[in-house]
Amino acid sequence: MKLNRLARVAAIGLAAAALVGMTSTAASAQTKPANSTGAFYIANGETDGSVMTEGTVNGFEFAALGRPDTTDVNTHFAADPTAESATLFISPRGSELNPSAWNATGVLAFVPGTKDIWLPSASLSSLTTPGASSIDAVRAAGGDYSLGFAYMRNNGLNISAGGVYFAHIHVTAGSGSWTFLNSEAASTQPPVDPTMTGDIDLQATTVAAQDGNLSLSVPASAKVTFGAATLVDNRSTSTGTLPNVTVQDDRVVSHPGWTLSATVADFAGPQTIDKKQLGWTPAVVTAGTTSTGAVAGAALSAGSANWGSAKLAAAPSGAGLGTTVLGANLTFVAPGDAPAGTYTSKMTLTLVGE
Repeated sequence: MKLNRLARVAAIGLAAAALVGMTSTAASAQTKPANSTGAFYIANGETDGSVMTEGTVNGFEFAALGRPDTTDVNTHFAADPTAESATLFISPRGSELNPSAWNATGVLAFVPGTKDIWLPSASLSSLTTPGASSIDAVRAAGGDYSLGFAYMRNNGLNISAGGVYFAHIHVTAGSGSWTFLNSEAASTQPPVDPTMTGDIDLQATTVAAQDGNLSLSVPASAKVTFGAATLVDNRSTSTGTLPNVTVQDDRVVSHPGWTLSATVADFAGPQTIDKKQLGWTPAVVTAGTTSTGAVAGAALSAGSANWGSAKLAAAPSGAGLGTTVLGANLTFVAPGDAPAGTYTSKMTLTLVGE
């Protein structure tokens, strides 16, 4: 049964109602084009509404339809409660979200009592706005386009939350025919003359990569001088910044991972202050880091820091290859009974390959 284009809204409803449960087996699996809210399959409105095989050539007058899936002809496109209308469109590839760039449009109707779209027309002859000359220009120029529909608001000026659904098509210039691509396949091209092609065999011999070294770089004469101390809860508190250190892992074959740990000695001065009074917050420094997957160690709180298991950073197997730049913010909180004065200690960093 051919569905009359001028009576499509009523006639398709009757035809589809008789097809409950029917499926399409000839259609190509679709890859949703970029920017499309969902799949838009081209279906045959001149027979039973079944999804057509990718690459079928149709004329501009062909009664094509749109469907969101290949399994059930009764499936509606997802409703958009915010939409005021729906518009069929053809546009240049990449301009689907810009109504002002559409080549031509047509009017679609919601399913009565809903904001659903069901079996919308995808016939190029339905694209009559802003004038017949618009679709005629597409026919004459040919090329690659997107064909589908959009949920609209603001008197049809803007796309609403429901988005756009479309497939890619190729129009053969001047012929009045078009080919739909239910996948992201390349446009239909003329057959290649085998006498105009030639093959060249390529052969390359490779050598196996070899593991490099795992190394730690600490700035020469590295030193942290804490800033001026202030009283916080009547305890001398000062802060400093650990100089950036670098882990270089060039073990590109085995890439087993690594761990960078720290130990700290007690602070010596007018009296001894326990190392637990030093806290830190480690970080992976973005600038200069080329590796991925390295994770900064846990923060330690000044006054209760456990330096027996302190990690500046670690990288599991398969991560941390290349350069990893690391740093930390330091906080030193002296006990309330500690005499004023200068206190010194030493932090030792140890890198271990896993």
